[in-house]
Amino acid sequence: MTGRARRPEPQATDATATHAAGDTESLEAAIASAAYHARAALAETLLLLRALLDVASFLALGRGAARVETLRSAVELLEQIQAGVRPGSDPAQDLLTDLADALDAEITRWESRSQGDPEARAVLRAFLGLRELLWEFGIASPGPQPHPERATA
Repeated sequence: MTGRARRPEPQATDATATHAAGDTESLEAAIASAAYHARAALAETLLLLRALLDVASFLALGRGAARVETLRSAVELLEQIQAGVRPGSDPAQDLLTDLADALDAEITRWESRSQGDPEARAVLRAFLGLRELLWEFGIASPGPQPHPERATA
């Protein structure tokens, strides 16, 4: 084991305390609890990826990923994203807006491809489902508004 300090444990909030007690009193409280836990799970997943990058780096090169020039930018990116999605973090909004915009761009790209490629429709559905899930958790916008010529009455 290295001499690295252990990361602090996340602090309990009303959302976690309410959910842990099994005392969710409303739909809004249940949604808030789900959103909190989704963000916490994403933050933990990013920490896991960071740790696995270190493991692979130690196995391959004998040093941590942050000390490998070609991996340093990936380490920094993972840490920035993790800090941004952590529950209660404010910087997340800019990052999540950028991610939502990128997701919308991919959806637009796959919409075009799906016109003639049946396999592209599956990818498009996956991206649309991801956008919907993020929207339900309040992490992303519901997507671009439909074009007036495409809208139905």
